[in-house]
Amino acid sequence: MAADRAPAVEARLDVQRALTRLPEAQRVALVLVDMYDVPVAEAAQVLGVPVGTVKSRCSRGRTALAELLREDEGPGEGPGAERQDGARGGNR
Repeated sequence: MAADRAPAVEARLDVQRALTRLPEAQRVALVLVDMYDVPVAEAAQVLGVPVGTVKSRCSRGRTALAELLREDEGPGEGPGAERQDGARGGNR
């Protein structure tokens, strides 16, 4: 059912929006390593930076991404919470 997939789709959109707010270097490293499952060493070659740089960009990017997602959720906006507009849902 489409309604069953709505929370997953909404979460994916939230992550995509949050990714756009990261510095480009962190976003690119995260997408390569975490989303495309490129090994860190290979991502380092692709980006032309040392392995340690990719690791630190991913680490900082993950931390920043988690914070952005927490900020977007806000108090009382967890899954199933009622928003002021009367709609039900989680993250915007």
